[in-house]
Amino acid sequence: MKKYLISTVLISSLLFSCQTGEDKSNVMTETNTDSLEKEALAAANNYTAEKDSVCKCIDTNLFDPNKFLPPFDKSEKVVLYDFNTILSPGTSTKTWEGLLKGSPINKNVKAIEVIKEIELTDDNKKELQHILFDKIEKCSTDKYSTLGTDCLYDPHHCFVFFDKKGVAIDFLEICFICDARRSSRKNEFGSFCGNTYCDLREFAKKLGVDKKRVFGEWCK
Repeated sequence: MKKYLISTVLISSLLFSCQTGEDKSNVMTETNTDSLEKEALAAANNYTAEKDSVCKCIDTNLFDPNKFLPPFDKSEKVVLYDFNTILSPGTSTKTWEGLLKGSPINKNVKAIEVIKEIELTDDNKKELQHILFDKIEKCSTDKYSTLGTDCLYDPHHCFVFFDKKGVAIDFLEICFICDARRSSRKNEFGSFCGNTYCDLREFAKKLGVDKKRVFGEWCK
């Protein structure tokens, strides 16, 4: 009988200690989960991610700076439009498609308001072509911070290419808010490697665009 009682007490003790351990484990799990959730919330707009590579643009100088590539080769004039849109973010104005079809800007509905209209010089065109085409990616393994938020396409700048007759033949619309672009797809306009958008920001500011309108605090 004594042996039975001793055995019962020992078994009960073991069961109790196991339950206590499980409870502690559960508490720790809940705490860790809560901590992770807080970290996720804190990093909602900016997070550190480990990638296989970090890529930046490097100059190749493969192309003759005195020879233009499409659509530069057929363009008598290239104009940078700095504009505002009355449409909600994520909605395409279709203004530039209409321009390619021969319609003036805002023929029917005033979708955009042009703030500045800047015509590029030959040297400007060479520099723009160099930014878009004459660079390749150089990559290295590293950890880096990157934006982690979704972004609605909300462009405010567009390069429009005009032929000798003054007819628009192509465009390259840029959204500096989320680093995205849109074009007629007649031309690829380069690979947009590494820091192309940052280079375009500096180029736009050089042309006279207000730095507040090109955003890009993350550009060095």
